[in-house]
Amino acid sequence: MGSAGAGRGPDEHGRGGADALPLQEKAALAILSQVSGRSRALVELEQIKEAIAAETGSQAELLEPGFRRAPGIAVALAMTFLSLVTAISATGAFGSTAPCASSPS
Repeated sequence: MGSAGAGRGPDEHGRGGADALPLQEKAALAILSQVSGRSRALVELEQIKEAIAAETGSQAELLEPGFRRAPGIAVALAMTFLSLVTAISATGAFGSTAPCASSPS
């Protein structure tokens, strides 16, 4: 699986071996190693970490004018999808509460 030399000190980029990585990074490195080889996986993992570190923003951005409409649309689409899948409609759920002709009085 490309684990030769894992945990044996610094790699070719001067970083510690796989034993120095947190658990999630070890899992990511294992998957990347399977896909593109160990040396390329180490480079890609470093690029991913740099991209995450460069991320800016907060949850408050979701409330900005451009994004306010998106959650409403998402909820409407989810409700439409669920009503199609489960065959439940608003009329059936919240329809008339008048007693049926066959119900005892």
